[in-house]
Amino acid sequence: MVCQGRVGCPKPVRTVGMCNACYEYNRRFGTTDRPEVRQKEPESVKFWRRVNVTDDCWLWTGRLNGKGYGSFKMNSGVNTMAHRASWIMADRTIPDGYQLDHLCLVKNCVNPDHLEPVTGHENMDRWAKSVTKCKNGHPKQGRGRCQVCVKERFERFYEKHGGRSAYDDKRRQSA
Repeated sequence: MVCQGRVGCPKPVRTVGMCNACYEYNRRFGTTDRPEVRQKEPESVKFWRRVNVTDDCWLWTGRLNGKGYGSFKMNSGVNTMAHRASWIMADRTIPDGYQLDHLCLVKNCVNPDHLEPVTGHENMDRWAKSVTKCKNGHPKQGRGRCQVCVKERFERFYEKHGGRSAYDDKRRQSA
């Protein structure tokens, strides 16, 4: 016996003249008439709905990852960086072992003219040269940690522990 739930359902009857799928749908929604399955919109339409084109950069207004880069879900279900999707949609290729570098230094920019394929090493070198301040706004001084921030952190630490000499005395006593 064939399901009587919705027109054209070829599944065998399990209960009340319906297959399990039609029965559960009817139980949840009160009908077996299902809406038409929504077609996936083209990737380009989905992509451009999330882009704000300005005079210079094309800013991604969709989801951003923790580092500030745009994130885009392709119709294949694969999540990718929005600037990579833009590059691919512009019919450009990324050579194996290369990354896309933002020449404009704007992480959520998806303008393919502002991107360039470079090696990971070159990308990091360019980023290091572009950094002029630490995260607290102090001017960059050489490589590594900001020395102003390090000094401020030690001052806060010693202030909390009663000064440098008091801290050193406590360490000597416990040793």
